[in-house]
Amino acid sequence: MGGAQTLSVLDLPDSLHLKVFMSLLLQSVRCVSLTCSRLRRIALDQQLWKTMFQRDFKVPESVPLSPQASSWRAEYRRLYDESPAVLCEEVLQHKDEVLNVTFSHNGEMFATCSKDGTVKVWNARTPCTLRFTADMKARFQWRYTRSSQFNKSGTLLLVVGVLDFGLHLNGEVAVFDLEQDFRLVSRSLNAPNDWYSAWYDDCHILTGTLCRANNLESTSAVWLTKASRAVTSERKYATINPFRFKNCSSGHVRMMIVADVTMVTDESQSASVEESTIPTESGMDSFLADSTEKPAEYDGEFSYDSIGATGCAHHSVHSTQDITASLPKHNGTSDILSSRAKKLLIFTLSKEAYDAHIVGIKQMTEEEIRREEEAIEGLQWPVTEDGLLPRTNRDIGGSGCVSEVDYTFNMHGQIIGMALSPDQRYLYVNCRRWLVEDEDEEEMNTPPLSQEIDIHVFDLLTFTKIDTVLRSHKASFSNAAFIYLNVNDLFVVSGAEDSQGYMWDRHYGVHVRCFPHDNVVSSCAFNPVDPEMLVTASDDNKIKIWRSRRQMREMYEKKYI
Repeated sequence: MGGAQTLSVLDLPDSLHLKVFMSLLLQSVRCVSLTCSRLRRIALDQQLWKTMFQRDFKVPESVPLSPQASSWRAEYRRLYDESPAVLCEEVLQHKDEVLNVTFSHNGEMFATCSKDGTVKVWNARTPCTLRFTADMKARFQWRYTRSSQFNKSGTLLLVVGVLDFGLHLNGEVAVFDLEQDFRLVSRSLNAPNDWYSAWYDDCHILTGTLCRANNLESTSAVWLTKASRAVTSERKYATINPFRFKNCSSGHVRMMIVADVTMVTDESQSASVEESTIPTESGMDSFLADSTEKPAEYDGEFSYDSIGATGCAHHSVHSTQDITASLPKHNGTSDILSSRAKKLLIFTLSKEAYDAHIVGIKQMTEEEIRREEEAIEGLQWPVTEDGLLPRTNRDIGGSGCVSEVDYTFNMHGQIIGMALSPDQRYLYVNCRRWLVEDEDEEEMNTPPLSQEIDIHVFDLLTFTKIDTVLRSHKASFSNAAFIYLNVNDLFVVSGAEDSQGYMWDRHYGVHVRCFPHDNVVSSCAFNPVDPEMLVTASDDNKIKIWRSRRQMREMYEKKYI
């Protein structure tokens, strides 16, 4: 009788090897694939990568591969290796809480606002350097700077702040010229102080004031203002009042953003992705074969915690609450976007509670703006020495009519942030839902709020709510502060009060990873040109710059870090 036959691992069938591979972590699959050509071929199997992708990123089996993706392996690389993940820089130049961060449209600069009263503009290259700064507290008695926005051409920066009048706080908007050494080119009132301004186009901004007829009745007046004007000499009208919205009780318009609906078409997809942003099979071998001997500061052993957040729920859910939509049909409008509308004014309102809980949408047409221009054409008024223009119905002409809100969505919770997708089609709303709704509308009390923050998505082409709700981030205070969120073609990112920033994938609707700080993360922003770069701002006075593992390897090889 002969001796027992000896079998090696390589004698096992491919199907058994594949099952073994499916139980391994990424780094183990990489290592095994380097041993021989046969195991490498098995390691490239698409079913393996589909299983690993669904397991490691908690993607439900019912969710298909993204239409823009070439393979499951390419998608794994995109989420793990080609999205912001690793801390690249930590900047501590603000002396107080950093409230907001925003990028220029060309991705070359980003601006930060802080409770120290300054606005700072940074060069976005590595390492980041300070380009401009303005101390609004010392110069104009601002209490702090709240938010900022670049215009589309990157030539002007709008800064919103709170003006300190002792016990009385008011809001103010300043515009700086980025091409003329950060020269102040205009200032406008913005009252009350919790009103957020926005760019209307490249040369005009939208501001607002609360106009009271008596203690019970008031309107929110929206002003279209020329962004750049002679601060002390211009006497011709630079401001028109296209809209006045009637307020309910003590509520008023707060947040404002403008969507350019000329970009929105029937062919728009849920994620309008450039081909260059989606990895293909080309170059995937280097991802699979990456050496595990990488510097610990920028790449580590793969684990579930390195993808998601330890102790956090990684999921998207269907809405368990009714988002009430009111779709009035008037002036020829329908339940889809009017062909006459050029822009959408999106803002928050209050009705059942003092805090903002309703999203309002007004379709803006060129005819409406032209009517207001004709109504006040030739009007002149004195401009004060500090450059501020008057903001009352008696001082400014115009039609004076109360504007109807075309569409409203009652969120049944406190709205604490809004952002548009790059194609301007989708609106993302940060909301803390009410635990118990107050039935006494006269009291205008804020009902108790959930500690969970939900991100709801609305289609601005059809004015409908998308079923998916993004959830993981938390709030810790009874009355949440404004938490900025940001959207690019592939991901959604938001701050939170639990000292972390959170990122979700838009197609798969899953939480991808967290970006830790030592205090509330108030704002996050993707570089619009480089989706592998993210900046977070926090109440710990810090700005953190995050880059992808791929970028960090390249910079390490070039000795940039």
